[in-house]
Amino acid sequence: MAVFEYQDKQYEFVMKLGAGAFGDTYQYKSGDKLFTIKISTVYNSFTREVTALKALSSVCMSISIPCLRDTFTIRPNTDIYTKFDDLITVISPKFHKSNDSDSNGMYQYKVVIYDFINGVPFSKIVSGRGYNGTNTPSKNVVVSPLDVHLLISLGNQLLYTLSYMHEKGIAHRDIKPANIIWNPDSNKFTLIDFGAACTLNKCIGGMAGSPNYILPESLTNKKFESFEQSTISDIYALGTCMYCYITGTPPYEINVTRQPGSQVPNYQVMTDVDPFMTNTSSLSLIPEKYYLLLRDMILQPNIYSNNTQVLYQLWTS
Repeated sequence: MAVFEYQDKQYEFVMKLGAGAFGDTYQYKSGDKLFTIKISTVYNSFTREVTALKALSSVCMSISIPCLRDTFTIRPNTDIYTKFDDLITVISPKFHKSNDSDSNGMYQYKVVIYDFINGVPFSKIVSGRGYNGTNTPSKNVVVSPLDVHLLISLGNQLLYTLSYMHEKGIAHRDIKPANIIWNPDSNKFTLIDFGAACTLNKCIGGMAGSPNYILPESLTNKKFESFEQSTISDIYALGTCMYCYITGTPPYEINVTRQPGSQVPNYQVMTDVDPFMTNTSSLSLIPEKYYLLLRDMILQPNIYSNNTQVLYQLWTS
């Protein structure tokens, strides 16, 4: 049985929840309570996530983000390290390790524990509308009906989340359907995965996010993102999540090329086509107020620079 102990608590492995560049996430049980445990070897990601979640911990429930419960580092040459290393081999044979190993090839494991969030990734809801997460449309998919009330609720909740975060000097920088959890019983949306987050005075690390949800100018030019630009990117990314749900496609087609011998991709975003002049039949299903606000979020999100609160108020008024 995959179990580990920390500070007199025993955590029993339940299932793997996901894997990504910043770490793998698992569901664990301690007593009668469920937790999400994120394990990473990427120091910068760990630091960003912990900094953001700690800063927002007193309001985590009210602004729909994970509630941080504990965080620790497992270092080589400690009693727990060998057991933990063996545990990772069992529960996640393909665990992604960064290049941050020591001279002996050993890694520090960074562990974040927060309350388990019950629900389904919004990416599953979006895929039900025909979007498979790529620029290639899904074929032979039975498309579920558009739920306008769900769309409005998404905006009500996550624009409040972003307006509070941005006011407190925190930007998420990796908003996408897979990082939004929806609980159908409570109709609650929760924004997760703060591994790319940055703060007002420490927005470093260059471009962050997933290509379809990054501001086109940032993606094309690989521009360094200031805190202000990161908040604008958050607004654009949330608008893109909504657009994908409504239409079943991302707003822009993206061409990806690589120079011979290079692993670094170059992106060309096809912004010459107005995404609101296509998919008009789907877009016509949403009320005019939300249509106009969504158009702003995608075509000119900079008008809400340093003022996400105004966008939230317009959406909910």
